[in-house]
Amino acid sequence: MKIVSFLPSATEILYALNLGRAVHGVSHECDYPPQVTRKPVVMQANFPSQDLSDRQIDRRVREALQRGRELYRIDQVLLERIAPDLIVTQKLCDVCAVSTDTVQAAIRGISPRPKVLSLHPHSLEGVFEDIVSVGKLTGKTEWAKRYADSLRRRVVRVREKTRGLPRRRVFSMEWCDPIMNAGHWIPEMVWIAGGVEGLSEKGKPSVRIPWEKVRRYNPEVLLIMPCGFSMRQSVERAKTLSRLPGWRDLLAVRMKQVYCLDGSSYYNRPGPRLVEGLEIMAKLIHPEVFKTSRFKKGSVQCL
Repeated sequence: MKIVSFLPSATEILYALNLGRAVHGVSHECDYPPQVTRKPVVMQANFPSQDLSDRQIDRRVREALQRGRELYRIDQVLLERIAPDLIVTQKLCDVCAVSTDTVQAAIRGISPRPKVLSLHPHSLEGVFEDIVSVGKLTGKTEWAKRYADSLRRRVVRVREKTRGLPRRRVFSMEWCDPIMNAGHWIPEMVWIAGGVEGLSEKGKPSVRIPWEKVRRYNPEVLLIMPCGFSMRQSVERAKTLSRLPGWRDLLAVRMKQVYCLDGSSYYNRPGPRLVEGLEIMAKLIHPEVFKTSRFKKGSVQCL
């Protein structure tokens, strides 16, 4: 079986199901596990973003979407050469990957036409169900079910440890300029980890949040998880927040509870490592309970 993945989280799922050898093409953002970087890149971004500020990136993305322009492009020649049996993509976010319509247009010249699995999870359970969906289409149904159940058990263990604890006020920030909350599965993760996310809604997309609203909310714990950047880049971008009016007055700042997290690895992508992100989050929100837990190197930096 030949598979092309246009989504980093889908690539992680495929490798978790021992399907790495079946992956014949990936997107430019697929970087885990490390060996995936040797795979042919079938999807690229239409504009470079690494040298742009957060606000410049936000402006470019909004302008492209308003004008109906694709943020990504498919290497049509390479895709037809691979002639995949299965393409895994998403319809959750227009900013995260190529649209399903574009994928459907790209496969018209491929015979036999490949199956297209479009993932769209809004919760942890949605991610686990997507793992099983991938398993069913790749002959790994039982493996996928067992793997999804193992992830569910880890979630339950965190939930049981935080049951009855006082809920700390948390704000999870997915973008620094303009400030955006972290939506979809993040509020659920915060709740399971023993916090309460008062500036975003479970299962809903990320939206802009005025800084004054953050100041009034006055989070006890501030989790900064910029989407699409390495940890080093995220830390640099997060440092700009200290120039905001009233920053030093935030309870999270005064209590040294401001953390920059590896968003791309553990929070932004709806894949298996969200569970590891949950375990990290629980230790940050309730360190008194998760004393024996250790952070993976490079996953957290206190600001």
